[in-house]
Amino acid sequence: MSQVLTYSLPVFFALISLYAHARWRKRAVMACLIGVISGLSLFQVWLAMRGGWSGDFVHTIWLTVAASIAIFALILPVNKTVYDLSGLFLPLVTATAFFAMGWYIFAPAPSVAVAQDFNGTAWIFVHIGTAVATYAMLTIAACASLAVWIKEHALKRKMRNILADGLPPVMAAESLQMRMLSLAEGVLAVSLLSGMAVEYTSKGVLLSFSHKEVLSLLAFVVIGFLLLANHRFGVRGKRASRLLLLAYLLVVLGYPGVKLIIGLLVS
Repeated sequence: MSQVLTYSLPVFFALISLYAHARWRKRAVMACLIGVISGLSLFQVWLAMRGGWSGDFVHTIWLTVAASIAIFALILPVNKTVYDLSGLFLPLVTATAFFAMGWYIFAPAPSVAVAQDFNGTAWIFVHIGTAVATYAMLTIAACASLAVWIKEHALKRKMRNILADGLPPVMAAESLQMRMLSLAEGVLAVSLLSGMAVEYTSKGVLLSFSHKEVLSLLAFVVIGFLLLANHRFGVRGKRASRLLLLAYLLVVLGYPGVKLIIGLLVS
């Protein structure tokens, strides 16, 4: 029962965040509440990781949901565009948390990942932290990209849309999208380098070309290409959205996706 309660925390925190968005329209109040929620969530993550990191699917989703809400709360007070994305972002993380909870309850599978001891190297901390931060930043960027697509679709059809009306303007969403992509690219670079350091200290090689490494490298290339294309050729709108969502898909497949597939194969 205690484990069920523990794994239900991401769902609980995400639901409160969603309620805060629906109840309070002032960014300061909403940011404070979500900040407290994300702090509690990350504290629970720290408690879980003290004995080592198992790296299974539920733990992975738990950590990414907590980090995503935390980064969202940090940006929220200083960026109105992020606030306007709450209608997309918060339902997404809530649905993700519910999926992880449902997976734990209804489709339990034995963890195939051996808990990693963090006492041996600091590179593991850096690698996990930057990988999760990359996922969180790309989640916000993907929501901005989806907002651009929804707004352009509504403008093209010249029809009022309740969802589109609550989203940020196209230019603001595109600006946020590129800023988050730039940050994610830098953090992903650190994640890749720290991952190489972990591989070298544990196996004596820089790359083992696992699914996670290959997908992460592909995501790094796609993001870099999109940033270059936007800077040099002004690529934006739906073209940029497609590339961004491709990069996000690669990161999702490379991080929690691989864990889910392994769990399915084992079960």
